[in-house]
Amino acid sequence: MYGLALRAGVLTYPTRDRVDTVRHIVDLYRMWTDDSFEDHTSHLVVYQPHGILQQSDFIKALASWPRVGRQIAKAAERVFKGSVRKAAMAGPKEWADIETLDNRGKYRRVGEKVATDIDTFLEGKKR
Repeated sequence: MYGLALRAGVLTYPTRDRVDTVRHIVDLYRMWTDDSFEDHTSHLVVYQPHGILQQSDFIKALASWPRVGRQIAKAAERVFKGSVRKAAMAGPKEWADIETLDNRGKYRRVGEKVATDIDTFLEGKKR
């Protein structure tokens, strides 16, 4: 099958069983018949799944910063009282001193390296 893909341009899609094959065929059919190809826009936005627990706008904003995930954003929300402006104006020392819970339930500081990376991002510089 891969010879057909390489030599003749025939696209193949390996499937596990008949059910998987039918699902793939249905997906292909829908792709070509639901909307015209030019009307598809799902590839133009960043996918943001909705979780069971709703996150504040502060957490969503900060979690998108480099080296700041949901865990650090939650801790920063407490420290900066939900103000993105205060978080953006904070220096590396303030960021380094933020404490988060690790996977074992122990508190740990964000640390100098992560704080410096955050500050570099906020200054608009490349790492």
